[in-house]
Amino acid sequence: MRPESTSERGGRPAWSLSVALLGALGAAACSAGAQRTEQAPSAGAVSVQQFGARCDGRADDAPAIRSAEAYLERRGGGTLLFPAGKTCLFRTSLTIRGNGIGWASDGVGYAHARLECATGSQDCLDIGNGSSQLYYTKLQGLYFQGSGLTGGWMFNVNGAALLKVQDVVFNGVFNGVKTNWVNAAEFDSVRVVATSAGGSTLIELSSPASDRYRSDVVTWNDSTAEANDKGRDCMVMDGDVNTVRLKHVALLNCRLGFHVLNSAGGRAYYPQFVFATDLEVDGNTAGGVLIDAGADFSFVNSDIDDNSPSTNAVPFRANPDLGRSYTRGIRIVGSNIHDGPRQAAIINARGVIISGSNFFDTNHLGKGTYPALEIGPDSDDVVIGDSSVAQRYGEPAAPKYGLQLDKGAAHVALGAMDYRGATVRSINNLSSSPVELDGVQYDGTTAIAQSCGPTTAC
Repeated sequence: MRPESTSERGGRPAWSLSVALLGALGAAACSAGAQRTEQAPSAGAVSVQQFGARCDGRADDAPAIRSAEAYLERRGGGTLLFPAGKTCLFRTSLTIRGNGIGWASDGVGYAHARLECATGSQDCLDIGNGSSQLYYTKLQGLYFQGSGLTGGWMFNVNGAALLKVQDVVFNGVFNGVKTNWVNAAEFDSVRVVATSAGGSTLIELSSPASDRYRSDVVTWNDSTAEANDKGRDCMVMDGDVNTVRLKHVALLNCRLGFHVLNSAGGRAYYPQFVFATDLEVDGNTAGGVLIDAGADFSFVNSDIDDNSPSTNAVPFRANPDLGRSYTRGIRIVGSNIHDGPRQAAIINARGVIISGSNFFDTNHLGKGTYPALEIGPDSDDVVIGDSSVAQRYGEPAAPKYGLQLDKGAAHVALGAMDYRGATVRSINNLSSSPVELDGVQYDGTTAIAQSCGPTTAC
């Protein structure tokens, strides 16, 4: 029997329906496969190996990487893929110069591509030239390894917007990551690690003293900076840097954990609006947090300590020279500040709110000599409540004073405080202003409500 004709069935041939169905199923399968691929290459992706990179850890792949970069720049952007599980070596500094260019591992999931930087005193990877900003640069799934570095930055951004760095390791850095004049930059799951002596900084957020080149909205999430030799600062802010968000960030084993500078001087161009949540600062030799000047700092659910043998190290300091303060707006909520060899904190700032936090000092150097928490002479509008000073989870730390108000401090209000453990008195008020007290507990006595001045013991 002959097969039915198209006209006899009144439609398409049976075989064409089967082909169409198979094609649809194949397309669906491809689509499902693409969804399963966590790092699917974009339409503009090219492999560095297409341009002659050997990625064997011995040959210099810098010329091939530059050729690939130039190709993507001519095309107007795209992703440069590096082979996962292999090592691409470069001995001279590399620069991303075009918009919309990304570097990524060609693997899926958490597979990293290794890039070994042996550039001596030069930067490893630069973005931008400082005169204009690059847009939509992205690094993902990469492991940068420093090899014999004697200077420079491993990743130096000098003008970028909408920058994203995700699941990237910078290991063996001399200096780590520097962002200068960036807008909307996001760092997620990034590790910056120093493994040898030398260098000064692991992470620097900076901006020139100019309205045009101000840095705005820089975010670090689920990231770590660690200097095992303790010779570097973990994170430094300087210049006109605004709106920095730190969430689940650990700053470990550095000289200073988090240092806010004011190189320009005054209030014109200094860092502002820092929001730190679940910040961990630990094991730093010269202090945990040091704020020279700036405005609007928030530390929520954070743990800041020192564990330093130095007699001058203090876990948290704001304008610690106790002169005229250019620091305003400090908010500490639900945090622990502790383990300083001398005292827990010195805060000399205006507009301070502390709530639900613990300040305690367990090192013997501070006992009987310094207050656990000192409010400096240029402080004004200070509110501290629902917090404990000079105790650690119920165990006395025995400083001389729980809280000291230096001469010049004004408008201080305290409420629902616990001062157990002070050896001389709970509050040492040296200021010329009375202190408002409400529901204060002194060494286990009942709550009281009174004011104390420079001639009245608290």
